[in-house]
Amino acid sequence: MTHTRIWPVVATTTAFLGIVVMLSVDGAAVRAQSNDCIGKPYGYPGCPMLEQSAVSSSAVPAHCGDGVLQKDEGETCDEGRMNGQGACTSSCVLLYCGDGKISVQAGEECEPKVEQVYAQDPQTGEMKVQKRFVAQSCGTYCTAPAYDAQGKTSGGCRKNFQAACTVSSVSSSTGSAKPAAGSSVSSASAGSVSSVAAVSSPASSASSQSSAPIVLSSLASSSLPVIPAAACGDGIRQSPEECDDGNQNPSDLCSNTCRLPACGDGIRQANEECDDGNRSNADACSNVCTVLRCGDGIVNAGEECDDGNQLNTDACSNSCRFAHCGDGIIQANEECDDGNHDNTDACSNTCHVPRCGNGMVEGAEQCDNGLRNSNMSKNACRLNCRQPVCGDKVIDSGEECDGGAYCTGTCTLTAPVATVAVKTPPATTDKNSIVLQAIVGSLIIVTGILGYLLRTKILILLGLKKPVKDMDDLPLDQIEAPWNKW
Repeated sequence: MTHTRIWPVVATTTAFLGIVVMLSVDGAAVRAQSNDCIGKPYGYPGCPMLEQSAVSSSAVPAHCGDGVLQKDEGETCDEGRMNGQGACTSSCVLLYCGDGKISVQAGEECEPKVEQVYAQDPQTGEMKVQKRFVAQSCGTYCTAPAYDAQGKTSGGCRKNFQAACTVSSVSSSTGSAKPAAGSSVSSASAGSVSSVAAVSSPASSASSQSSAPIVLSSLASSSLPVIPAAACGDGIRQSPEECDDGNQNPSDLCSNTCRLPACGDGIRQANEECDDGNRSNADACSNVCTVLRCGDGIVNAGEECDDGNQLNTDACSNSCRFAHCGDGIIQANEECDDGNHDNTDACSNTCHVPRCGNGMVEGAEQCDNGLRNSNMSKNACRLNCRQPVCGDKVIDSGEECDGGAYCTGTCTLTAPVATVAVKTPPATTDKNSIVLQAIVGSLIIVTGILGYLLRTKILILLGLKKPVKDMDDLPLDQIEAPWNKW
């Protein structure tokens, strides 16, 4: 009776131990198989596969569009009414560079090449499937995004044009993208970058002898990609790098500090004339990295102006000097400009052609009184703007004559002018002299009277007239005159 009760217990225990041993053997086989898959491309024959449930559903979350991020419903973004207009789709899926879809609305030009490989998480020891970007340093390729410590992406998805790849560079790039067997997530090659979250790989219940692939469980939400440390020059653009072309040429499209070329970075690029690394526009290199010169539109040291053109007749000359009378350049408001300050030549100091009568002494003019110029007035500036001279038919100051029979070439007279010299006795205040002068004056007056009264007798005595003897000798005019005495 006792033995009858013990046998079922022993049989049950034996069966249970058999199942445990079988499971342990299967688990060891799976783990051994998983270790063999490390570093191999995803889907390698005999390696586990992801469950179909791990693929994200296309169903729109219930609260998508309310502006509140509902992670438990599968939302990766929610911008409310702005969904579908940017990086967040209308189904609340966040678009990012590396998701395998070219999202024009997110500013993407392309998607970088990726490969999926089996890797081992160094912290948990679990096998995960990991995406890695295939790095290229030649040919035309799509740039990979950069990651921060939290696994957030930035940049990338831009076309990059490099020199054509050779056969050796292609094979080298392809070989570097596949880690060797046994490598972990943290030992990714320098030619590739980890991107999306890896997946966990607990032991499967499927038999290790089965030809069907082993299926991994769903995505592990706590897993983050392990990003290699950024190294400028490794050909992989990572934050905070602006670029990384994998070479040491500082003058190409990416500097040796992994910064995009820019005027002012101190590195002279092919399209720059100079680059002094500063933002001073007053030295020999401008802020647009051109050598300063007259005509570049920048007023540099030693320049009065710079209008950036080659027109020499505007307000700023081609020598970068302000236009002015006397600079030798005829401007719009100038009639002439001989480039000197001689006011007696054919161009005046006011840059006008000299004109007689404008009131300004210019050119070869000797004088110019404007409207007061005259060829008739004494001492006036003549109508030809010359000073009055001897021979201009006008007697000016200092001239005795100007033209005529008795006028010399120096405008002096040659014929003497008759004059009567009257000697004036010396003045005296003597009383006797006064009496004498009175007597002489009286005698002169008496003599004059007597001479007038006795003029006929005097004329007869001087023989200048015949004496009258009878009436017949008298002229008729005297006979008829009753006052004549016989």
